[in-house]
Amino acid sequence: MRSAVIHLVPMDQAPNRIRQIRMAKKMSQQALADKVGVSKVTISSLEVGRMQLSLDYMRRIARVFELTPVDLLLEDDQNAFLREEEMELIRAYRAAGALQREIIQRVAEQRPTVDLRQDDSEGQSGDPQARVA
Repeated sequence: MRSAVIHLVPMDQAPNRIRQIRMAKKMSQQALADKVGVSKVTISSLEVGRMQLSLDYMRRIARVFELTPVDLLLEDDQNAFLREEEMELIRAYRAAGALQREIIQRVAEQRPTVDLRQDDSEGQSGDPQARVA
């Protein structure tokens, strides 16, 4: 008789966030597999990096979790295109309380801007709305 050895990958060494998200949602590998339309072995292999996480798998799994595919990636992989100061803003937002987040969202809302520079062609029209960008 042959026995199988199970090697668990610590969460901090996982190649993606599938296991972390699945466990946070209290979902078994089998339940996720059923919803994605794959086997439990496939989910396990994706979680520990034995199988490559293709874009197709990312889309299917993200749909089940009601996330975007990029949310399945590790934070370092998600934010490779952001500058450090942008990352600091994101970290601060994530660490903020509800009231602080609301304030940040209000500040970040896009509003029309007014161009106060003088331009002869627009300045002669007398139309104050002509300067709203």
